[in-house]
Amino acid sequence: LTVGDVNFQSDDIQKRDKDCIPNYTKALEFFIDAKAHNRTAVAYKTLGDFYYALSYQKDDYQQKALDHYLLYLKASEESGNKAILAEACERVGYLYDTMGDDLKSTAYFLKVINLRKEIEEKGVNNSHLLSKTQNYYNLQMENQRLYNYILLGGVGLLLILAFLLYLNLNYRHKAHRVLHNKNEEITQQKENIELQHTELAQKTEEIITQRDQLAQQTAQLSAAQVKVKYANEMLTNMNQQLEAQVAQRTEQLQKSNQMLMETNKELDIFIYRASHDFKGPVATLTGLSNIGRMDCVDFEPALEVLEKIEGVVLKMDKMLEKLHQVSYIIGKELELEFVNISEIVEDAGYALEKVLTLHPIQIETTIAPNFKFEADAEILQMMLENIIENSALYRREDALPAPALHIIAESDEHQATLTFEDNGLGVSTNFLPKVFEMFSRGTELAKGNGLGLYVVKQGLERMVGKEYIQSVEGMFTRLILTFNKKEMSIDYRTALLESLDWEEGTEA
Repeated sequence: LTVGDVNFQSDDIQKRDKDCIPNYTKALEFFIDAKAHNRTAVAYKTLGDFYYALSYQKDDYQQKALDHYLLYLKASEESGNKAILAEACERVGYLYDTMGDDLKSTAYFLKVINLRKEIEEKGVNNSHLLSKTQNYYNLQMENQRLYNYILLGGVGLLLILAFLLYLNLNYRHKAHRVLHNKNEEITQQKENIELQHTELAQKTEEIITQRDQLAQQTAQLSAAQVKVKYANEMLTNMNQQLEAQVAQRTEQLQKSNQMLMETNKELDIFIYRASHDFKGPVATLTGLSNIGRMDCVDFEPALEVLEKIEGVVLKMDKMLEKLHQVSYIIGKELELEFVNISEIVEDAGYALEKVLTLHPIQIETTIAPNFKFEADAEILQMMLENIIENSALYRREDALPAPALHIIAESDEHQATLTFEDNGLGVSTNFLPKVFEMFSRGTELAKGNGLGLYVVKQGLERMVGKEYIQSVEGMFTRLILTFNKKEMSIDYRTALLESLDWEEGTEA
């Protein structure tokens, strides 16, 4: 700001005009960033003074000076300093007076008077400026009254002159009216003759032009007929070829879709039967292990081996259970109903009784008062069982106040949202993008089979849901599931299979 003042006082006008504005503007930016209201007001005032002093150079400098004085006024109001505010009002009033706007200048001078009175009531003596402002206001009012008198007199004189001029013009108008009418008749007759001649010439030219155009259009039409005939022949050939290709590709696509449906069906049946059939051998191994424990009570090495066998068998049983859930979710027909989240969480806890006994966590459920959610209860319970099981298996023993899982259920007109947040081991950044893949594990200390969140993903796809996961390793994991109510009302899997089940001969 100081450098700008030095440039402004320079005798070199070109240097002053070139250097003042950037320095003043830069100072203004600093004061605005620093929220220094008093200094900001001073900067606006300085820029206004600069433009006002140079208003003789450019017409728009006077307007720019007014804009900056108004910003100076606004900044003064924000600072709360009534002395600066009074000075700002005074500068704006002077500039409006210079621009010839007496109403606005008088209004701002009245503000100055009121502000000066308030300042005096608070013990600030500035009677000289108040007297100066009052005298200027009285002078403005006197000039306004004199201007009004002169204006009224001028208007009266103009009215008298206008009346005399009207009488003179009326007399001359009557004198020339007869002559003007005669001249108009002669001119009208001459114009009619010329117009008829012109119209005749134009019609002749139009006839010649239309004849030439007709001949040209006839030639073009003949050429176009030849082209259209050739194009129709080519189009017919292309349509025949295209229809043959479409029929061939349609047949191939139908065969491919049929094979894909059969393969998917066979795969679903295989997974279901395999998971179901392996349950029997696993149960047999568990029974044999229990019998072995009874026979080897006094043989500790054998007990250790049997214990390891039981652990492997338990993992295999859990994996078969997950595969069974995946097969069940894929093949199940959706049965939508209004679900009770509290009951589903409670049923999931009963199903995980053994896991929660070995790995206890506190489960808290918060349900919004207006929560309303229509879904497949069986699939939703399978999803919650896997989420709760993950929180229990990967809990953090040193978590405070205790290992816990918080479930929040919310909904609105368009979607339902289920949020699961625990204070467990978390998932590292490297594993986070892959946690929903089959056999993917979220931590190197994983105890599961990597199918829990894959089951959740399959359930989401069936119920047209989306997942969002956030995690910080060693602190927390937050899983958010959203379900679109409108889209869930349509079983997209069934609709897709029906759309692919074409009848023979149907066009693509």
